[in-house]
Amino acid sequence: MAEVFISYSQKDRALVAPIAAHLEELGVEAWYDREIPAGESFNTFIRAKLKEAKAILVCWSPEAIESNWVESEAEYARSVLGTYLPVFVAPCALMPPFNVIQTEDLSKWTGEANDPKWIKVVDRIAKLISREGVAAAARALGSDDEQARYDFAQRYPDERIARKIWNSAEARHREQFERRMVEARAAVETRIGVERAALEARLKAAMPAFEAWLAEERRGAAEGPMPDPLDAITPAEHDVRADHGEEQRLRGEIAALQSALAQAKTRDGELEAAKADVARLSDESAVLQRALVQANAKSGDLDAAKAKIARLSEELVALKARPSERHEAAGQLNSIIAAVAGLLIISGIFALSWWRTTPVAQAPPVAQAPPVALGPPVAQMPAVASNVEKSSQPGPTSPVPGEPRWLHAYPVDADTHYV
Repeated sequence: MAEVFISYSQKDRALVAPIAAHLEELGVEAWYDREIPAGESFNTFIRAKLKEAKAILVCWSPEAIESNWVESEAEYARSVLGTYLPVFVAPCALMPPFNVIQTEDLSKWTGEANDPKWIKVVDRIAKLISREGVAAAARALGSDDEQARYDFAQRYPDERIARKIWNSAEARHREQFERRMVEARAAVETRIGVERAALEARLKAAMPAFEAWLAEERRGAAEGPMPDPLDAITPAEHDVRADHGEEQRLRGEIAALQSALAQAKTRDGELEAAKADVARLSDESAVLQRALVQANAKSGDLDAAKAKIARLSEELVALKARPSERHEAAGQLNSIIAAVAGLLIISGIFALSWWRTTPVAQAPPVAQAPPVALGPPVAQMPAVASNVEKSSQPGPTSPVPGEPRWLHAYPVDADTHYV
């Protein structure tokens, strides 16, 4: 079953063939050969292929625009199937409704697997046929990195191109393995030759030892059993035990080193975490120090404000106390004036009584003195009285409310006596 139906003009077959070949390389089955089986109706066969395909790749060119078959297939894919996927294989201007649909331009594509426009076309095909491995395959083949292709084959092992990549990788692995096998056999032959020479040297040294033992045995002075040539080529038991002990020791050292390495890695992680904590605490300490400096500055301002408030409070209390002192002084002065006025009145009454009871001598006539003006005319007296009355009223110029202004016009001195 074809996954992609390629609609094109027969005149553009040479332009369409590379597209079909690259899709086949990616493992996508594309139908673009217009050969119809014998006995099949062309319309019926084409309609079946259109319905069978999951994507309709319409290759537009001036010749394709003139083809009724291409236009009808494109319209059927666009309006009925919803699988319309257009590309330009030659420059041309499409007519509505195809001119409003995004169409990738492959007119200058020369078959490069890493061409960005070709990658976009493959991505859209992969979505329509629901095979994301096809898009991944296009990127893997477009890369010169063998490891990228190998990774793709491992991630999408069921893709056709993945099997091809794996077959190539398997052949490469087998070749490498065979080469290493030949090298290993040569190394074995070399090692066998070295060990054979050493064993033959041991066997050769066993002959003089046997002759010496035989001479001592003839005299009855031989110590130990007869030398055995097999012992010369067989490792002694104690040597085996020594080798085993050395192996165990080395294994223990390796295990200890691995444990130390793991602990060192753990400590490195803890050290990094501690460094991060130190950095964080340093930042927090700097923030706290700045906050403390600001708090100290604000505390100093607060103390100054408190001192200022206390001073202002004292001044306010003092200001409140002054009017009471003035009222008290004014009261004392009024009492003194009242007492003096009472004494004057009593003195006047006493003097008047004395004057009435005491005879007065006849004074000699005196020359008539010229009249003296004693004051302003009588018409002006009410104004003077009014002024005196006004001066007796408290006013805004009076320092103490309720006291007459004339009281403060003349200072009262304790050493001055008023009659």
